[in-house]
Amino acid sequence: MTQGYNVVIRDITQKQCDEALQYISENVAAFATKATTGRSPGTISATLDLEDALQGAWIVFECVPEILELKIDTFAELERLAPRDCILASNSSSYKSSLSPYIAVKESTGFIFNRIWAAIKRECLMVLAEGVSTPEQLDKAWMEILGCSFGPCMSMDSVGLDTVALIEKHYIKERGLGSEFTVDYLQKQYLDHGKLGMKSDKGGLYPRVQPKVVPAVPTTAAPGPEKGLVVLDMGLGQSLARKGPAEIVYSGRLLEVSLDGKTQRIISKNLPLPDGVDTCDNKLYYTNMGVPSQNDGSVVSVNLDGTGSTTIVPPGTIYTPKQISIDQIAKKLYIADREGCRIWRSNTDGSDLEIIIDTNTLPTERTTPGDIMSQCVGVTVAPRLGKFFWTQKGPSKGNLGRIFSANINFPASCTALDREDICTIADKLPECIDLDYVEASNTLYWTDRGEVPFGNCLYKAQLNDQGRMAEKPQILAQNYNEAIGLKIDAENDVIYVTDLGGSIWRCGMDGSDKRKVLDEQTSCFTGLTLV
Repeated sequence: MTQGYNVVIRDITQKQCDEALQYISENVAAFATKATTGRSPGTISATLDLEDALQGAWIVFECVPEILELKIDTFAELERLAPRDCILASNSSSYKSSLSPYIAVKESTGFIFNRIWAAIKRECLMVLAEGVSTPEQLDKAWMEILGCSFGPCMSMDSVGLDTVALIEKHYIKERGLGSEFTVDYLQKQYLDHGKLGMKSDKGGLYPRVQPKVVPAVPTTAAPGPEKGLVVLDMGLGQSLARKGPAEIVYSGRLLEVSLDGKTQRIISKNLPLPDGVDTCDNKLYYTNMGVPSQNDGSVVSVNLDGTGSTTIVPPGTIYTPKQISIDQIAKKLYIADREGCRIWRSNTDGSDLEIIIDTNTLPTERTTPGDIMSQCVGVTVAPRLGKFFWTQKGPSKGNLGRIFSANINFPASCTALDREDICTIADKLPECIDLDYVEASNTLYWTDRGEVPFGNCLYKAQLNDQGRMAEKPQILAQNYNEAIGLKIDAENDVIYVTDLGGSIWRCGMDGSDKRKVLDEQTSCFTGLTLV
């Protein structure tokens, strides 16, 4: 897809389809920087129907688990349904071939590299099972001696220990190998305990990433310009060379950037996927998403100079905090929780934390992400109207985005699950993300990262006194690269927008004079605010 080709995903569950689309939409900008065709990314879609997915396909990659019988059945079905001239390809879970074929002159179990890689994995597991060394030491030796950026234990965690075990079972059966120090070891020490690797919230050979593995480090640099932008960078556009899983997740930065983009300084770094930021009373408040598969999001406050960093909502409460908006009068934080499917509210010190919107379709006390249609992403508050607004973006590029509103004052005899004051402001939007509200004009603004031409745009809509739309949404600016963050400087009639492609943009209140403030290919910008 990042090379400019249109891709269709087929899976047997809608949940897997939705999660795949969401992951791709959130990371395509970072991977697109490695494209070699010079083309813009292609389109992505997902379906449960195999026959529908194969329509017009010229190449199909099979990516089912490493179970021989399942692969045979899959290829038989592909042979029956795929176009006659379609190329049927098998996926390797062990290495990236980059579509470069290696020639095997004799039939063999496994790809050429897989056989070599299987021996490496086998010996690594034996070293671990015998208690000779640890995953950290194995990977350290591998990376330092061979100059690699990833070690074998990291790779096994990335692929999944269940998949590693399935592959090794084939060799055990074919060659009569012993299983005590490989498959049996994995089963007893890891798989039986739900430790499958990076895809598991229990970790694998490495423990699950903990929020304090790499603490946030405030800088001691001199304060920046009197007025400027504060923007969050997830860090996923930076080089991943020689970085382990924890370092990759903890690459985020909180930056201050001058309004002309010429100067910047780091306020905090080593943040776990930061997303939303706002300011109140000379303090910054920002959210960290944490590891998407884990309930480890957090909210942090910090002084403008980077000192006094305080975690006001610790990991384990809000699943994946996204945009944060502050009621400057009531001194209340409003926080959108994507996987948790909620809107939260608290005091600026994190006290009196409460759920004010709960869109969960499953039991309230959950340990897994909620349905993608119920996930809350953006939030803003309008004290003049006595309301707050939030977005539920829906599937990636799905044209099912919605904007809702509810009263600031919680209705009596209602819960966050059954509020009767919720109003749908807009629906069937490409993929609405962050919100902002201008009280003087009673206007709602939002970014949208959906499919062009109506996605990757900046929108606005005039509201009436009841907080409903008085007009159809209007596109102010277009052609962003995965638009996310939004902040309006109403005093100077300027709108600022960030995108995952590494750009900060500005334009007039009517969308005119759109231009880049900053363009950094190695950054993935999310939320921003003015200071």
